Amino acid sequence: MYCMPDGSGKIIREVCEKCKGKGKVKKQTRISVTIPAGIDDSQTVVLRNEGAPGSNGGPNGDLYIVVHIKHHPLYERKDINVLCDIPVTITQATLGADIKVPMVDGTDEIFRIPEGTQTGTKFRIRQKGFTSINRKI
Repeated sequence: MYCMPDGSGKIIREVCEKCKGKGKVKKQTRISVTIPAGIDDSQTVVLRNEGAPGSNGGPNGDLYIVVHIKHHPLYERKDINVLCDIPVTITQATLGADIKVPMVDGTDEIFRIPEGTQTGTKFRIRQKGFTSINRKI
């Protein structure tokens, strides 16, 4: 005879070899998770009914996944904008030039530096940043 360790008051006459009388067996599973575009650092993705099994045969709980964004040596993220420092020579800044700007998706965008560009000038390439997770664009 074996009593349940959680104090449920049940007596198990034959102990299962797999669960040792606990009624649950730990196992590892693999699941596919779709991370939504535009998610930010420390945001949580919730997968309903993918957590631990409930007590006494209850439904599975929810699985919470906290996302951590890895830092990139070239890009910096600010909200939905992607920042990137591109070195420009004094000749390019003075006379103007077409430069290649590497995009996050691996492509290059040709950008025209206007003549007479001053040190520290910031330029914007529209529609090349991140998607906002809270709205459809």
